[in-house]
Amino acid sequence: MVAGEIDTPRRGARWKGRDLLILAVKTTVTAGCFWYIFRQIQPDRFVRSVMALQLGWVAVALLAALTQVLLVAIRWSAIVNALSAAGRKISVATAFAITMTGAFLGLVLPYVAGDAARAWLLVQHGRDWRTSLLSVVIDRAVGAGMLCALGFVILLFPQAALSLGAHRAPALQAFGAMLAIGVIGLLAAPWLASVLERWRLTRWISAVAFAAHHAVLGSRKTMLILSATLTVHALSMLAIWALGRAQGISLAPIDVAILFVVMIAATIFPLSVGGWGVREVAAIGFLSARGVPVEQALFLSLSFGVVGILATLPGAALWFLVRPASDRSAPG
Repeated sequence: MVAGEIDTPRRGARWKGRDLLILAVKTTVTAGCFWYIFRQIQPDRFVRSVMALQLGWVAVALLAALTQVLLVAIRWSAIVNALSAAGRKISVATAFAITMTGAFLGLVLPYVAGDAARAWLLVQHGRDWRTSLLSVVIDRAVGAGMLCALGFVILLFPQAALSLGAHRAPALQAFGAMLAIGVIGLLAAPWLASVLERWRLTRWISAVAFAAHHAVLGSRKTMLILSATLTVHALSMLAIWALGRAQGISLAPIDVAILFVVMIAATIFPLSVGGWGVREVAAIGFLSARGVPVEQALFLSLSFGVVGILATLPGAALWFLVRPASDRSAPG
């Protein structure tokens, strides 16, 4: 249907040089961030933070991360099923296995690697490339859109002005602009698609816009998709709070919410590998202003990333174990 309007990308050798250059730049940014950070910390204090970690709170964060993967799988399966032909439903179990693999690769490699893995594995389970790519793009856009909405609301609180100072206004404007563009674009997608379909170069944008409108707003699963996305971000805040408690850092709920915005917003733009380095600099900047030692702030941010890796570690095995197979889920 709509997905058929998009040409499947064929990446040849001419792209390999550019990909390697992008990876080299991201690796350099990540290394530069950590070089800057490690110049500020005292190793003995960092080790003490690690040794004093309360594993019970880490378990809470790990459970939150695992639940996130499940919710993303539920959301993504709803999007895939909305784009698929009748009787071609994907099960949540299949989506969960693929999502875990993609999430793991996205944490240890550039994000695009995780998304590409999801699309490829979905193809192995009987979907065409067009539907697979569309579903991944829409799923990523839904998550980013809800993040913009949450970030905008959180930054409206007076505490955000006190915490972020002069940085709050441009951040609020950026989140507001992205949110407005996303909402208007989604609502106007049918009209936009009809206009863009007239030109060959923009026909693929037309297909994406129409498919996004159909999968998110035109689906019976709209509320499921949106509520799952909201809960995913709420669980990130829970994980941050629990990891803070694991180190004896007591943060008020609004401070956790603002820290969440700071950490995640720092990784919206793929400047580093998996967001590593940039996220740590942002977390240290926020927490240091609240009297948290640099070593503890660094360890909290690193723990957040490591918990995500541990929660998705089975995805590393699934990358090798998942084989092309017919989807056995029942239609409905």
